[in-house]
Amino acid sequence: MLENELISHLQMIASQKEESIKKEVAKECLKSHEVRYFFQKLCYEGCQSGMIDHLKIPSQAHLFFDRYQKEINALTVEPKENISTPLIITGDIKTSLAYFAFDEIGYRLSQELGLEL
Repeated sequence: MLENELISHLQMIASQKEESIKKEVAKECLKSHEVRYFFQKLCYEGCQSGMIDHLKIPSQAHLFFDRYQKEINALTVEPKENISTPLIITGDIKTSLAYFAFDEIGYRLSQELGLEL
């Protein structure tokens, strides 16, 4: 896809009524103005790098986890071979699971967009 097509697709996701992690990822990507770079950084460095402002502070990551707990729980019970991002829990479980979910959904969205990272 061309950059304009990628942005249009992300805008469509970001404007959906239903709240989801995918919508959160799309909104964050649109803030970056460089779709491919955003997904490369997310897939190689992940949320723990501090690239997602609203997940930098543990209390904010906890709010994210609480908001999307059902969606995150569904991700954690998927077969291991369906998960691209390793689930590594270090310290705070809510923060680790929030990072895992954002990274995993980000990876899946990059695949949906046809990005080769």
